[in-house]
Amino acid sequence: RPQNPLYQASTILTGDALIALAVDLASSYGETVLKTVAQSALELCDGERMDIAFSLKTMNEASYFKKIKEKSASLFAAATYCGALVGGGTREEVRSLSVFGENFGVAYQLKDDLLDLMRKENVVSKDLKSGRITLPLIHFYNHSSSEERKQVENMLETLINSNGTVDNENAENILQSLHSAGSIDYCKKKI
Repeated sequence: RPQNPLYQASTILTGDALIALAVDLASSYGETVLKTVAQSALELCDGERMDIAFSLKTMNEASYFKKIKEKSASLFAAATYCGALVGGGTREEVRSLSVFGENFGVAYQLKDDLLDLMRKENVVSKDLKSGRITLPLIHFYNHSSSEERKQVENMLETLINSNGTVDNENAENILQSLHSAGSIDYCKKKI
C-alpha cells in the first residue's frame, strides 16, 4: 500500500463516493432494500475488523467462517436478496436466493484465499505478506504438531525482512507446509 497521503485521501474519498452512490441507488427501491444495503455494509465493516484483529493463535475455523460471512458473503446475500425482492420474488424465492448468495459468497472468499496462495512463481501471497489468516493456515495450525506450528509461526514472522523485502524461501516453505498437511486440499473440499 502506498504511503502517499494524497493516494490515501483519494482512496477514502472514492470509497465515500461509492457509499453515497449505493445509498442513493438503494433508496430508490424503498426502505427494505436501503436497510439491507446498510446492514450489509455494517457487516462488511465488522468482518474487516475481525480480519485485522485476529491472529493465527486466536482465530479458529468457526470465527474464520463468521468473518467471511460478514466480510464477503453478506454482500452476495444482500445482492441476491435485493434482486429477488425488487424482481417480485415470492417470500420463499427471496429467502432461497439470499441463502444462495451467502453460500456463494463463502465459496468465493475461500477460492479467493486459495488463488492468492497459489500465485505464480516469485510472487508471494498478499495474504501471507499482510498477515491475513485464511482457512488453509487455520487448518494447518489445528492439525499439526506444536513443533510444525512453531516453525510456520517463525516463517510468518520473518516473511518480511528488516529491509522490507519478502523472503521468497519462507513463503515457499509455508506453502509447502500447507500442501503437506493437506490444508490446501481441505480448503478445496470446503468450497
